[in-house]
Amino acid sequence: MNLLRPTLLALACLALPAGASDLPSLGDASSSIVSPEQEHRLGRAWLSVLRGQIDQLSDPQLKDYVETSVYRLAETSQLEDRRLEFVLLNSPQINAFAAPGGIVGVNGGLLLHAQTEGEYASVMAHELAHLSQRHFARGVEAQQRMQVPVMAAMLAGIVAAAAGAGDAGIATIMGAQAAAIQEQRRFSRQNEQEADRIGLLNLEKAGYDPRAMPSMFERLMRQYRYDSKPPEFLLTHPVTESRIADTRNRAEQYPSQGISDSLGYQLMRARTQLMFEETPGIAAKRFRAMLDSNPRLEAAHYGLAIAHIKGGRLAEARSELNALLTKKPNDLTYNLAMIELDSAANRLSDAQQRIERMRSLYPDSYPLEQARIDLLLKQNQTKEAEIALDQLLKQRGNDPDVWYQVAEVRGLMQRLEYDYLRQDVLDLLAESKEGVERVRQIVADMKGLAHAGSSRWQWADLHEGLDSTLNIARNEFKHHCTLVKHYGDLPHIHCIPSQLNQVFMNLVVNAAQAIEGSGEITVTTERVDEATIRVSVADTGKGISPEGLSHLFEPFYTTKPVGQGTGLGLTLSREIIERHRGRITVSSELDKGTVFALTLPIDPLAGAEEGAAAESQA
Repeated sequence: MNLLRPTLLALACLALPAGASDLPSLGDASSSIVSPEQEHRLGRAWLSVLRGQIDQLSDPQLKDYVETSVYRLAETSQLEDRRLEFVLLNSPQINAFAAPGGIVGVNGGLLLHAQTEGEYASVMAHELAHLSQRHFARGVEAQQRMQVPVMAAMLAGIVAAAAGAGDAGIATIMGAQAAAIQEQRRFSRQNEQEADRIGLLNLEKAGYDPRAMPSMFERLMRQYRYDSKPPEFLLTHPVTESRIADTRNRAEQYPSQGISDSLGYQLMRARTQLMFEETPGIAAKRFRAMLDSNPRLEAAHYGLAIAHIKGGRLAEARSELNALLTKKPNDLTYNLAMIELDSAANRLSDAQQRIERMRSLYPDSYPLEQARIDLLLKQNQTKEAEIALDQLLKQRGNDPDVWYQVAEVRGLMQRLEYDYLRQDVLDLLAESKEGVERVRQIVADMKGLAHAGSSRWQWADLHEGLDSTLNIARNEFKHHCTLVKHYGDLPHIHCIPSQLNQVFMNLVVNAAQAIEGSGEITVTTERVDEATIRVSVADTGKGISPEGLSHLFEPFYTTKPVGQGTGLGLTLSREIIERHRGRITVSSELDKGTVFALTLPIDPLAGAEEGAAAESQA
């Protein structure tokens, strides 16, 4: 009697769900068990559970490639319901599957192991064949067909065992169970062979070389021949010598033409390889090794550029991408990489210009639109990003990644609306306070410089005069120049402060006007010896020609455009410095910059007083 419990459990496992027998028929035997619409609903329910349990790849370019390539195969297949849904698994293990209702799953590892586009397409064509032939529904129908005879045989065994037949009853039960398992395996093998045959046909119709399928199977068998635990793909799709031979014979019947590989596929393989490397540096080494073998391998150059971006080596990445774009300026993949690079380098205007140009060439590109949304968010244009996401939802309403980003942006918008009202008042107050303080400081500095009419000598701190001058001249350089100050340990010097401040002002303004675009102004002070100090103002501007240097201190000579200078500033500056018994020197190099150096005595009048005393004694 102990046999009854496991036997009844086995019977329960074989039993079909209640109500399965009264489903509507749509024209074939399997439809009487599970209709296409029921398959569709079942697949969507299963997919929602799957997405909550697995780690997915969210790379827009990879998703777009997989979707586009599978739809290309579906167009020439026997698939009637083409409402497909895709899920990309973040796993380096080779696997792909097709679930009821048009669910297509792809592991990242498939692109790592499939060496060519043809091999990748052969796997996907095989999976689409499972869908078009409705192997799930047919499996349920086959299970129902054999349920009655299996149950009858098992019940006969139970009766025989209960009547005292003992071993004979047990043998009958075990035989019935073995027959059921064998029948399931036979049906599964038939499904695989049918999927191979249909997949080969669809490969040829879609323009691929059908020989890619047996090549893929042969590589897998060689690679995992001695593995104790083969990958999941080989467990669910067992590859045998007979299966390979049958597939090879069928493939040889087709003309030897069709696509075997493409650059687009190899670029996506490069992106996938980078995803599964431990660090961008290791990925870069791998791509360099590939280039050592074949320097003309575009996919390796692309992979190296992406690895450099991820690793923060932006200059090297730009060099690689510029070389690729020189050959193919309108290639979307290369331009998307340059957009990513410009965004990482904070060259947002360049990235935006490139996006707009690409949108005119590829108006329906999902990866390009996603790049645009990411850039809008980085530019804090949250409202514009929300509008763009709403438009994207019309195209990809079932994409969980898009919905997740929509939720993030809308949550951010709600917070921003509150924070704006709160923070705006604080910002206005802070700006007002800053403005008042700046006006006060400028007025104080102007007062310091207002003593320009005074010729009174006094002991003064040059650093105070420099800081006041730089504060007043700030508007001349704040938008395009970086100010660097290197102040040494200076003593107070005997001078006319207002006149020296006038010289500092002239040199700083000249430096700012000499810089086109962005640059740097450096102010340096140092003590030369016990009696002398030096002040220098350097810029990274356009420089002065040797001819210009020879006339620089002449009255009315200027290197500025007409109407932007009197040509007297440096002349007056030299007179002031010479009045302080100092000297002014200049060094310059075209396209590199200019340095003005002021050498001043700490007490210029000491020498003059000693000279006057000596003359009176004589």
